[in-house]
Amino acid sequence: MERQKLKETLTELHSELETSTEPVDAETIALLRQVATDIDKVCLTESPAVEEESPVVEEKEGMLDQLLSLTEEFEESHPKLAEVIGKVASALSRIGI
Repeated sequence: MERQKLKETLTELHSELETSTEPVDAETIALLRQVATDIDKVCLTESPAVEEESPVVEEKEGMLDQLLSLTEEFEESHPKLAEVIGKVASALSRIGI
């Protein structure tokens, strides 16, 4: 169920990036798309249990940190985008990332 919510939230992020009326520079859009793609690839596929110190765990934690940083960065200039990014971060937390 939580993975489904994450998929829906990622779809919302992609949609917001495509339709945002708030100007976002191309580099930021590319970064957000890459993060969304990485999350799709790493978190949404069922994988066997991984060790606590594995590169996959570190990669997932790094993505969450990056999302939280982007949320703070966009709070004033792009509130809707910050909201959607925050939803993605929350969804990741709920599935144990």
